[in-house]
Amino acid sequence: MEKKQKKKNLSRDHILESALKVIGAEGMSGLTHRSVAAKANVAHSTVSYYFRTIDEIASNAFKKIRQENRNFMDEQNASLADTGKKRTPRKLMEFAAEISKNEYDSGYILQAEQELLLYSTKNEQLRAENKEHVTKGCAVFDDFLRECGYKNPNGLLIHAFWSGYEKSALEMPEIYDFSDVADQAMQIIKTFR
Repeated sequence: MEKKQKKKNLSRDHILESALKVIGAEGMSGLTHRSVAAKANVAHSTVSYYFRTIDEIASNAFKKIRQENRNFMDEQNASLADTGKKRTPRKLMEFAAEISKNEYDSGYILQAEQELLLYSTKNEQLRAENKEHVTKGCAVFDDFLRECGYKNPNGLLIHAFWSGYEKSALEMPEIYDFSDVADQAMQIIKTFR
């Protein structure tokens, strides 16, 4: 039974990864059950078995990106705790810059995330999920900054900055450098004192 569940999860994950590749390359307009099946090299019916609608595919693909980002941040924080190093906003910004760079270097993840964000403006379920994710993330960031001694943290401002930065980096990669983003974010964070 457990082996069957693992196989099912692997198939589902493979389909979502393929959906992200389709979205990253062709945008939401290219996302169909058939395009995902072709990219995943599975039968059309397999995609339909796991996801009945395009909205389900989009929603789950978006959740996958968010969960992977969260996992990366948790790993980074755990590694800091293991080494006994102090957690600082600078380290957090460096981790976030690393996530953005990894997504950008993937060739499709950051583009897919931006496409899904745009799509969420037209999709109530995806918009609600994104709002919940952003709200939780900003609250965690605010708590983190309070622990670091900042009196007036504004996680929503940092989120807006970061989202704008990632979008601009996609549009004009020759101008934007991921190595500078932590410094720019830290300038904003310093105003929270």
